[in-house]
Amino acid sequence: MLGTLAGMAIGGLAGAKLAIAMDAASLGSRFVVLAISVVYRGCAVPVAWKVLKAEEKHAWKPEWQALLKQFQGLLPEGWSVIVLADRGLYAK
Repeated sequence: MLGTLAGMAIGGLAGAKLAIAMDAASLGSRFVVLAISVVYRGCAVPVAWKVLKAEEKHAWKPEWQALLKQFQGLLPEGWSVIVLADRGLYAK
């Protein structure tokens, strides 16, 4: 599914650059969603995500790495990826 979504996004892009945004969002006190979105025409379209229990504390780095690994091999050779993130991406 990620390949299909990324392919659709790439088809509408001019040039050989893809911007992705990484974001963590809390859903009340029950869940945290780690999401990677493709930025397309000013909108962020989620293409990969992981839902975690909010009360279970652990490092998010392995979760982010697993999400980013899903992008390997999806882009044509020579494409650049710009990763957008804020400072709130690490688990507290």
